[in-house]
Amino acid sequence: MSKKYQYGRDLSGLLKHGMFLNLIIADIRGLNVPIDQSLMIHNLYESLSSKNDKTARENMNKNLQTLTRSLSPKVAEINNHIDLANKLIKGLDFKTTIPRLKVTEITSLVRRRMQTIFKLDEAQKMSNEHFHSSLSTVLQKPILAIQEFHKVVDSERFNEELEALTDSYREGMRQALFICSIGFYSTAVFVAGRTVEELINDYLELLFKLKKLKTFDLSKDSFDKKINVLHAHKYLDDGLYHSLSGTRIDRNTFGHPSEKILSKRQAHLRIRTMIDQIPGIEKRISRLKRA
Repeated sequence: MSKKYQYGRDLSGLLKHGMFLNLIIADIRGLNVPIDQSLMIHNLYESLSSKNDKTARENMNKNLQTLTRSLSPKVAEINNHIDLANKLIKGLDFKTTIPRLKVTEITSLVRRRMQTIFKLDEAQKMSNEHFHSSLSTVLQKPILAIQEFHKVVDSERFNEELEALTDSYREGMRQALFICSIGFYSTAVFVAGRTVEELINDYLELLFKLKKLKTFDLSKDSFDKKINVLHAHKYLDDGLYHSLSGTRIDRNTFGHPSEKILSKRQAHLRIRTMIDQIPGIEKRISRLKRA
C-alpha cells in the first residue's frame, strides 16, 4: 500500500478506483455467512424436532437471538462506510447516492424464516429459497448502486480512447481533460471542441490539396459551413455529421461567456463524445493519403 493510501490522503482515489466501494460490497455479501450458518443450524432443528419440543424451541430462539445481535453492529459498520462513500461521491461532483442497509429489514426476514416452525399452517412457512431471494433483494440495493457508480466512473476514464488518437489531437484532448480536472468545465469543453475543429480543418486542407473540394478560407468560415460542406460531398456520414453538429454547438456556446453551467460529469460526457469522433475522421484522412 502506498503512503498516500496508507495515511488516508487519497480517499477519493480509493473511491474512484473502486477499492473502498469493493470493500463495502464484500462486507455486504459477507453478511450471508453468519446468516447461512444460523439457517443451517435452524434447518437441522426444524427437521429433527417436533413443534412441541420445548428444548429445540429454546435452542432455536437462542440461535435466532445470537444471529440478530451479531448483525446489528455489522450493518452499522457497513452503513458508516456507505455514509463516508456518499460524502466522497458528492465531493467528486457525482449524483449517485448509495442507499443504506436497514437492519430491521434483514432481521425481520430472518425472524420470519426462523419462527415458521411454530406456525400451525404449513402454507405460512417461508421456504429457504424464498428467504434467500428476499434477503438478496434487500442486500442488492446498495450493491447495485455501487455497480452503477462504477459504470459512471469507467465512462470518465479516457486512456484507451486517447491512445487511439495521433499525437496532435491526443495532446489537445489531454489539455481539455486537465482543464476539466481543475474545475474549468466550460473551458475544457471549448478546448476539446477546438481540437475537433482543427481536425476538420486538416481534413478539408487535404481535400483541397487533392482537388476533391473547392478551396475556401478556413480561418474565416464557420465550423458549421465546414461540416456542411463535408457532409454535402459525402465525406461525412449522417451519424458523424449530426454528432459534429452537437460539438459545433458546444464549441460555440462555451467559447464565449455563457449562462449555462456544466457539472464535471456533463463536461466529461461532451469531451468523450468529441474524442470518439476523431478516429473515424482520421481513418478517412489515412484512406485519402493512401489513394
